[in-house]
Amino acid sequence: MKKKKVVLYFPRVFSDTRPWKSIPLALLAISRILFKDGYDIHIVADFLFKDYVKEVVSQVQGSMCLGLTCMTGFQIYDALRIADVVRASKPDLPIVMGGWHPFILPGETLMDN
Repeated sequence: MKKKKVVLYFPRVFSDTRPWKSIPLALLAISRILFKDGYDIHIVADFLFKDYVKEVVSQVQGSMCLGLTCMTGFQIYDALRIADVVRASKPDLPIVMGGWHPFILPGETLMDN
């Protein structure tokens, strides 16, 4: 039986070329639960891949959804940008947003998405 694939993206923290090299704890926490339920988890962050946008688009092929986490600031901008790129290539793929920004400003997040 093939595992259900989920792609999780950790958005850029800064708008310039400085990568934020940090462990995406929120994504790891969610991954643990999904992994225990038999899901195949793929985490993408900008500092892990030379072309992280291309990597996200590649990884969502064959996946059941894309999960994004983001804080208010540049992360929400980057998360929405990645969502737009993925939506252009896979319009029917569910995109789930979590993190502080969607939690605090759900209406604004939905309007931008």
